[in-house]
Amino acid sequence: MIEIRLDQIKEILKSLKLKKGSSCLLHSSMINIGKVQGIKIEDTPKTIINLISEEIGPQGTISALTPFYDYSNSKKMFDLNKGMCSKEVGSINRYIAKISKSRSIDPTFNISSIGKKANYINNNVSPTSFGLGSSWDRLCKLNTDIIFLGCDLSVCTFIRFIESKFGVTYLYNKYFNIPIKRNRKIISHYSSSLLRYKQIKLQYELRNFQMHLLKKNFLRKSKNKHFEAMAINMNPCLDEGISELKKNCFYFLKRNPFNNQKKFLPQD
Repeated sequence: MIEIRLDQIKEILKSLKLKKGSSCLLHSSMINIGKVQGIKIEDTPKTIINLISEEIGPQGTISALTPFYDYSNSKKMFDLNKGMCSKEVGSINRYIAKISKSRSIDPTFNISSIGKKANYINNNVSPTSFGLGSSWDRLCKLNTDIIFLGCDLSVCTFIRFIESKFGVTYLYNKYFNIPIKRNRKIISHYSSSLLRYKQIKLQYELRNFQMHLLKKNFLRKSKNKHFEAMAINMNPCLDEGISELKKNCFYFLKRNPFNNQKKFLPQD
């Protein structure tokens, strides 16, 4: 595994021009970031979060995607206070889920937050993934900075939010009548998530959108040679995404998924 020094990570974060007091949504890949010299692997997530916190200050907020996919895949009840978080999202996200005292109630596109505006983002929110009053809606209202460390736009969950606002035809809202708990108390009897159709194969291709945002100077990309690092505010990302979807409703996809598709059924 590649090794990197703490001072090098600090330099990379500074190059992203994060503002004091800002709201940030973190995407990361520990494999691509590498091993931090002098830090145990199990302590690396905490170290990364502390470095970001230093950049945005005590008035800042850090959020991450912390979904519990067993809710939709295996029909298991979701309990906000049990630290339930799927392994697929990585160790830094799971660390935030563990230490966060503020978590959204939508299990599939769940958000955990720490910092000044954590409660605003996640408390008393809608059980829908991206609707008005959802955590994603509030993140967007804060013009949250999306940070990519060791990854690129291919992992950007905010793309689904953009698709929901535009109303793409290749996704649909699915209703789940599975309870959601907090402190053993049911706080919602349902949730609703924007999902893919079962029999349509979607292949996302976001390199063109990433280059578009770079050319427009909305995407701030570090020039470091250690790992890929970028940041972009949600509002220009949303506006540019909607603008491109108006020109081509399959802009985020490799190809039109309905070509040669005679019929399709919703996902189970």
